[in-house]
Amino acid sequence: MKKRMLAAILSGIMVITGISACSGNAATSSENSSVSTTTTTTITFISNDIRPATIFGDVNQDGSINICDVVLLNKILSGQVSANEAQRANADVNADGAVDGTDSVILVKFLVRLIVALPNNDIA
Repeated sequence: MKKRMLAAILSGIMVITGISACSGNAATSSENSSVSTTTTTTITFISNDIRPATIFGDVNQDGSINICDVVLLNKILSGQVSANEAQRANADVNADGAVDGTDSVILVKFLVRLIVALPNNDIA
């Protein structure tokens, strides 16, 4: 029931903000979002590899967490697009090792400020 209610909220947000904002560049989508988040990227050096740390919720890797990340996550879950390793790590917002519908629900709850931090495994 709660998942259906959150899906309805997500649909309303998508109508209000317009999905086309997610297909534009990162600067445009950030300006259209009603939620803004400052994110710091930490670089971890492992031998000769340079890998960015996981930024939970930033599925599209544009440096901000907004409705565009939810849209991309749902496209990944439906099989419309494929995700790279970093996107899948960022999408696993409950840190259970799997990217699934629960992650989408948690990300929406984060955007509407029912959850204040990620990762989070509280879907109640």
